[in-house]
Amino acid sequence: MASSNISYSNNIEPNINELKQACGSEDLATCFKFLFNSDIAEDYGFLMRWGDERNQLRSKVEKSEQTIKEARHRGPFNKKAVDGLRCLLETHHRYLDMLQLLNNLLDLIRCGIEEKGRHVKLMEFNEVPALVEVNMLKNLAGLAVAGSLGAITQLAHHRMLFVPVGYTFGAGMFKMDSSRGGTPYGAVVFAGDGTREPTEAELALAEHQGKYWNGVEFFTYRQ
Repeated sequence: MASSNISYSNNIEPNINELKQACGSEDLATCFKFLFNSDIAEDYGFLMRWGDERNQLRSKVEKSEQTIKEARHRGPFNKKAVDGLRCLLETHHRYLDMLQLLNNLLDLIRCGIEEKGRHVKLMEFNEVPALVEVNMLKNLAGLAVAGSLGAITQLAHHRMLFVPVGYTFGAGMFKMDSSRGGTPYGAVVFAGDGTREPTEAELALAEHQGKYWNGVEFFTYRQ
């Protein structure tokens, strides 16, 4: 029964299985990074090869322009020079079209390299634990609520997850008997000049946020 399942998997995902074997990993993110990096290396090869072709054609275009100038010096009354000039101009325009096509091709290859580089970074970014992302956000949010809101809008573009503590800390969120940091956005410690130690209320809120975070469940939707 197990061998039947393996055979079925190989039949429906032959390319994925080949990719796993090539990169030596069962992790899909690793496989895709391997694929993108391989494509980037191959594209650099294309870039060098077609870049050389473009440079050779550019030299031919420059030489063609010089030959056309020399033919024009022969004068309009030299029939052979006129016929030759007409042929040179037709060939020269074709060279220019070819040169433009090669430039467009090189631009496409460069864009492909940049795009695949972004794909690799995305695979690496998605491997960063969500807790680290939130810790980064808490550090940014520690200055003020306004600062945290600005950080959220920036980091959201990079798909970072933000889990605010809200008012789940209960009555501890509303105590006014001492100066303390902490907002619905997360635990905060007023550092002052750096010598101030966190209060028990600040530490309690930080501990609560850690437990609250640990209880949050994330669901991944497969498209």
